[in-house]
Amino acid sequence: MTLSESSGQRKISAIMFTDIVGYSKMMTMDEQNAFRLLEIHDDICEKLIAGRNGRLVKKIGDSIFAEFSSSLDASQCAIEIQNELKTYNSDKNAEDQIWVKIGIHVGDVVEKDGDLFGEGINVASRIQPLAERGGICISNEVFRSIQNRKEILAASLGHYELKNILEKWNIYKLFTSEEEYHSWAELTYSEKLKAERKTRIFRSLSIALIVITILLINIPILKQTYVSFIHNKSLDKLFVNLEGMVDEMEINEVTPRRAKEGVYLSITSDYLFSAGLDYDREQQTILDSLINYINSFDGFVSLNGHSDNVPIRTQIFPSNYELTGYRTSFFLRNMLVNGLDYESGNISTLFWGDKLPYNALDFEGMPTQEQIELFNQTPQDRATNRRIDIYFYY
Repeated sequence: MTLSESSGQRKISAIMFTDIVGYSKMMTMDEQNAFRLLEIHDDICEKLIAGRNGRLVKKIGDSIFAEFSSSLDASQCAIEIQNELKTYNSDKNAEDQIWVKIGIHVGDVVEKDGDLFGEGINVASRIQPLAERGGICISNEVFRSIQNRKEILAASLGHYELKNILEKWNIYKLFTSEEEYHSWAELTYSEKLKAERKTRIFRSLSIALIVITILLINIPILKQTYVSFIHNKSLDKLFVNLEGMVDEMEINEVTPRRAKEGVYLSITSDYLFSAGLDYDREQQTILDSLINYINSFDGFVSLNGHSDNVPIRTQIFPSNYELTGYRTSFFLRNMLVNGLDYESGNISTLFWGDKLPYNALDFEGMPTQEQIELFNQTPQDRATNRRIDIYFYY
């Protein structure tokens, strides 16, 4: 037996992974409908993979693992899959829609007994979860192969650490149409300018809150004790109500937390911006509920934006702080459009960037740089730290 026969055939291939968003939840809610949607997904993907000279290597649950001879074929196939699914979803109810994330990488693989192995496979599988709902992420190697194709548009999302993969990887967002690219670029730039203007206003509000806090310290001790007791009762009731709302909606990415001085409700950015700047029905329902809680709360509310400590280096977002400000200002704008009573003067917004990880919310002071790095060690930690906190306090 030759070396190639025993070890398999080594080659360079473009690898594509797809994964249905929220499929486990679909199975929990309606197993029969989930299987039906999986069949539709598989039919669409298999047809388009074959049309681009690809090979379906295997199906892994609700994921598809496919091989292509070129990065161009893999990229065009991914775009066709997302566009066909968008067309399919256009006249369907939310529970009958199919949304997928797609990741593509080109690299060294080994084929043996019809299956593929190697680092190229592992990298592609780690890139796929970085895509947003209905989106496509590609590696720098794929981008270099297609960057001269004028009909294909992509933009860098920065460098990411991939689980069990050495070094950081430059990941790109692949757009499904020219309209999507221009809309994304224009809105991102516009929101960045608005965020810069709002930052100055929010800084003034923060100073005002500090002054109010200093004045409250001078209230007689007896009155302060009584007021503190009433406020704590109110915060306890608010926490129970928020916890009940989250449990009823079964959303793991939304977490209430009773702190020493108030109540936090943390919403991960991966959940809030899973579909870019469009909120689905579930997301908008919970945001509408939060608006009611904020408007009816008789204390102060701070909307605080946070990020992980992975540096962002793009023309659109030079730093985590600017991305945090953009996301927080967009979140605030959505709340204002849907009825948030900002005129009350009890609402403020702060952009913390990576300076206050989720596990440091109860710290008396600011965490050290070493603690910040400790709280951002794993992808799960960083996903938790990319969030918006709604903080209720007196």
